[in-house]
Amino acid sequence: MKRIAITKQFSMSQIAHGYWRATSWNYSTEEYVQLIKDLIALGITTFDHANIYGDKQAEAQFGEALKADPTLRSQIEIVTKCGIVKNSNNINGLTPSYYDTSYDHIIQNVNESLSRLQTDYIDVLLIHRVDHLMDYSEVARAFSDLRRTGKVRYFGVSNFLVPQLDAIKKAYPEAVINQIQLSVDHLEHYQNGVIEKMAQANMKAMAYSPLGGGKMFKDLEYKPLLKECLEKIRQELNVETIEHVMYAWILKHPLNIMPIVGSRHLERVKIAVEATDITMSNQQFYEIFAHSQEKALP
Repeated sequence: MKRIAITKQFSMSQIAHGYWRATSWNYSTEEYVQLIKDLIALGITTFDHANIYGDKQAEAQFGEALKADPTLRSQIEIVTKCGIVKNSNNINGLTPSYYDTSYDHIIQNVNESLSRLQTDYIDVLLIHRVDHLMDYSEVARAFSDLRRTGKVRYFGVSNFLVPQLDAIKKAYPEAVINQIQLSVDHLEHYQNGVIEKMAQANMKAMAYSPLGGGKMFKDLEYKPLLKECLEKIRQELNVETIEHVMYAWILKHPLNIMPIVGSRHLERVKIAVEATDITMSNQQFYEIFAHSQEKALP
């Protein structure tokens, strides 16, 4: 599996491992250590977190593993996110969270993440969601100060659309990543210009929910044409599962998109790794695209 150059000095594994649901695994520290070692053996060195995952416990559990085996930290890249605040005053079920990307809040979030992760630095920090009250100059100041102090090496965003990408790149040209939702059943960012903007802005994409966040296969029952197309291409590519095809479709793009796999089961993770060796044709890519949107290409 190849590594993706984020800058001239920094690279990440093309497949990342995600910890959105990690607290539901009920892993011991020893099991976490072994999981990280097994993933490194597969070539996966990039680990995706957010300060809110598992009510902040996902970072803490991962940090205990790094503490138990200090040799792991130098072998991996840690990505984490900030900016979402859990709201203790949830009104009518509509306000479970809100956003805060102020300078002080970013600095505080990073210090807390460093403490939970039990590390001296974060490799990549992302702003988790678009904050409509964001002062981009203040975000850039926070990024610059965190880099100057060595607490964070690189920066980016998550779920940003074209106008916000323009704004963050103007305020902080060194932003290098945008994490987006992307799968054969989620074409939004091929249709709104985000992927083209990232290519133009020299930003890499991390793709979360590459299999639809676990609900993809239920959704396929409502998209029989897409399911049929994926099975056809599975046979053409001579691969074992349609999951291989789904990952290969994401990996086809020349932007070198990095899927985030959220499973604790190594056999599921291996599918994504194996997909990095699959060569999908342009014709197959667009067949899946057309069947997903259920509309012929012009």
